[in-house]
Amino acid sequence: MGNLFQIRNNFQDHGIINFTPQEVINTGADLRDVKLTTMYCLQQVRTGLNRRIHLLRNGLTTGNHVSPEHPNGEAVDFHLDFKDGPVTPDTIRLLRVLAIRAEFNGLGFYFNGVAYSFHLDLRPIERYAEWKGTKDSPGAGSWKIQTIIGNTANIFA
Repeated sequence: MGNLFQIRNNFQDHGIINFTPQEVINTGADLRDVKLTTMYCLQQVRTGLNRRIHLLRNGLTTGNHVSPEHPNGEAVDFHLDFKDGPVTPDTIRLLRVLAIRAEFNGLGFYFNGVAYSFHLDLRPIERYAEWKGTKDSPGAGSWKIQTIIGNTANIFA
């Protein structure tokens, strides 16, 4: 328990005021595997949006992910609290700008036919990418992924 107290203090000492270590644990992640930088950058997005963010189960280091940043503790999947209002195109545009300012270089925007969810990660800038994933309905099979901005490594070559 002392470790949880220390990590809670680390969150607060780094300005992470809207997320708790328990929220991270509730995703299934081990706190030791989640980078403090990931949570700090997410806090910056949360503050700018002025909306509550809910971390998704298996949306940090656990679960089945393509992104290598997830097991490295450098990615987060979440949704916005519907009580703070609907997710509109303006909401998504603002989230995108805030994520880039917070130095997230992987941005995924998902819509399952009913609700939006989001992926942000701290991949190297040379691999900057944005994509959207859609499903015809919440229970439908796999995501249909469409690249918005692909791997930019060739730009820097």
